[in-house]
Amino acid sequence: MNTENVISLEAVSDALLPFRRVKMTATGIDYCGVGDTCIGVILPGDLNRLYPTVHLAGKFVEAVAGNATAIVRGDNLEAAAGGKLVKQVAGAIVGVAVTGATEEDDRFEAILLGSNLVGLTGAQVLAITHPVVMSTVIVAAGTLAIPITHRTVSKATGGVEALSLADGAFLGQKLMIFLATDGGDGTLTPTTKSGFSTIVFADKGDQVDLEWTTSGWIICGSAGIPAPPVITLA
Repeated sequence: MNTENVISLEAVSDALLPFRRVKMTATGIDYCGVGDTCIGVILPGDLNRLYPTVHLAGKFVEAVAGNATAIVRGDNLEAAAGGKLVKQVAGAIVGVAVTGATEEDDRFEAILLGSNLVGLTGAQVLAITHPVVMSTVIVAAGTLAIPITHRTVSKATGGVEALSLADGAFLGQKLMIFLATDGGDGTLTPTTKSGFSTIVFADKGDQVDLEWTTSGWIICGSAGIPAPPVITLA
């Protein structure tokens, strides 16, 4: 059994392209759409696109069914008593079925999407199964919402701006924000934070490193020229 984070899976067509996020369906993998639970990203290099190689968002494992409700390929899964998995109804999504199970204690194959999914909201589950892009996004002057879709945010201000930051996508998410163009003070007030109230980006080069925790965003570090951004403590 393949227990690595890379696996070849049957595609629903031969048109699937690399670097696209995919979901598991009853007939094979297909592109993710809005609201879908994605299992990973297609890797480049395959000549045979009928069984493309997927870099998984979790681990490919063998699991045990928790009740007699049938599980079919592509079903979202939730945790059950005794370390078992059942078809997801109302709990947090912790995995996706790769093969099926018809009876309690049947063994089947699944992709576990990570322990950080347990206890998260539906929006946060969606965010972690659509992983944060490890690159920089440029946010123009006048755009007040700081995105959480990228690791680094390059911000420009065009006057005094009241900046907002939504809750993180998953526990341990890291976010670095820096002021690339100084057109006025940008005051950041995250929706949920711990240990501070606001951060003022006043000079070009001001930056702050944040991490999402169970208590909200916390500050891991800050820097700037000639001084770090002003942080108001809670």
